[in-house]
Amino acid sequence: MRIGWVTPLAQNSAIGRVSAIVCDELAARGHRVDIIRSESRETVDSPHWPTEHKVTTSFEVSFLEAEKNYDVVFLNVGDNFSFHGGIFEYLRRPTAIGIFHDFYLFNLFNGWRHSLKLSGPQSSREIVAAYGPGAADAALRAVGGAMDVSELASAVPMTEWVAMRCAGAIAHANFYVPRLRASCAGTVDVANLPWPGREVPPPAQGKDRLTVVTVGVVNPNKCVDVVIDAIGQSAALREKVRYVVAGPIDDATRSQLEGKAREQGVQFEALGSVSEDELLQVLGDADIMCCLRRPVLEGASASAIEGMLSGRPTIVADAGFYAELPSQHVVKVPEQVGAADLKNALERLASDPQARQRMGESARAFAAEAFSVSAYVDRLESVVRDQARLGPYLELGDRLAQRLSRLGMPPSSGAVDRLAAAIDGMRLSDRQSPHRI
Repeated sequence: MRIGWVTPLAQNSAIGRVSAIVCDELAARGHRVDIIRSESRETVDSPHWPTEHKVTTSFEVSFLEAEKNYDVVFLNVGDNFSFHGGIFEYLRRPTAIGIFHDFYLFNLFNGWRHSLKLSGPQSSREIVAAYGPGAADAALRAVGGAMDVSELASAVPMTEWVAMRCAGAIAHANFYVPRLRASCAGTVDVANLPWPGREVPPPAQGKDRLTVVTVGVVNPNKCVDVVIDAIGQSAALREKVRYVVAGPIDDATRSQLEGKAREQGVQFEALGSVSEDELLQVLGDADIMCCLRRPVLEGASASAIEGMLSGRPTIVADAGFYAELPSQHVVKVPEQVGAADLKNALERLASDPQARQRMGESARAFAAEAFSVSAYVDRLESVVRDQARLGPYLELGDRLAQRLSRLGMPPSSGAVDRLAAAIDGMRLSDRQSPHRI
């Protein structure tokens, strides 16, 4: 099979790291894989993850060339336009299968509309096209900046806006599959995000002070402030733990969080961006991982998987991808991530080294099997086979839709509904149900 793999590949892209290992596994199975970098012009020339595959860019390979040269084009879809803006060149049926790394894609949409200099009304129409006339008010508010992230994620995450342009779609968790199914005409399936982890030694025993760690870009939905509050509310935790955050952080956020920690007597350190060697050191020093999100915006979390693979107990919010993780392998706090619940969870772990060790070991064993690259590529190959069977039905639907449009038949017509139902009935048996983690 000839595969075009559209992805960011920059070394500061976790999706790029995943792509490199997935492409290697595809090639090992006899497929020909070319990597097409999807980053913006400002980013696309940056150093990339090492690979032996041919690497080009979306500025060099047109849609027509991709359609001619590849049997399938996988588009790695994420919420950062500077990393993923190049996918729009190929976001067309019948060859494009979207891999949805993020559930929330409003920032990707924003970057796209700004790149095209779309007006507010034009942008609103795009949202209404994805969500229907009932979303008209929400579209105006969203484009006007009147919605916060939680509202956007609930009302117009723009997942459907991308999925409706794909021939098929792959999710990394079950919680957003209904959105993909409602908008993508082709095969929709779930494949657990593959993550290789790092060679991290077991936690040291008998430490005077335990280390709680959060990794990744420091932004409001990572709940770093809540972790500080949770530690600050407990005399035992203030005495027994320190909190380390490793990942890009702006000066204002750093100052705010450091001030909060000082006020509450919490030992806190924000390291900022770290090298690979420094990250290994951070993970090696960790005793407990905090991987919290409020709201959950990603399809799956590489940092949560990393925490489990490192053999550390990992605290997550009971929402989205994290809710689907088996409860015996992670510590879950309620979806709203309150400081009191988090304090209780940290106190239990901090006071019981045997429990930490048991959970860390079970998490590592589970994650090594559940998030393997081999299992992931099995699902990719399955989706391509299913999509090939569905292809004739999709082509039939497209042709009928074009003819009905030329006849002036409105989408709300009963005839349109009956034709759509008939085609759906013919392809229903070919559809795959998503598997669970």
